[in-house]
Amino acid sequence: MRIVFIAVALLALSHSHDRAWAQLDKMDTCRSGPAQSMIGVKASKDNAAKLLRLTRAREIRWVAPQGIVTQEYKLGRLTVGYDKTRKISSISCG
Repeated sequence: MRIVFIAVALLALSHSHDRAWAQLDKMDTCRSGPAQSMIGVKASKDNAAKLLRLTRAREIRWVAPQGIVTQEYKLGRLTVGYDKTRKISSISCG
């Protein structure tokens, strides 16, 4: 009987975990894929607006060359790295 209870409890936890991740996925509006074509273009206010439109992100974080950033994942945030010439070198969500 105890094994059945444990199995049911684990199944319930697993289902809750899946639902929680599904909810987080719905809340995270950022999609970096459509913006990958912007790698190599100049980092600017106009291009920031375009990046936000393309990715549906709510905010943008610019990362300078050798810049130090926190590693926490933030829903809806687009992180854009650029090089010494101010050309975009990386685009990711979080």
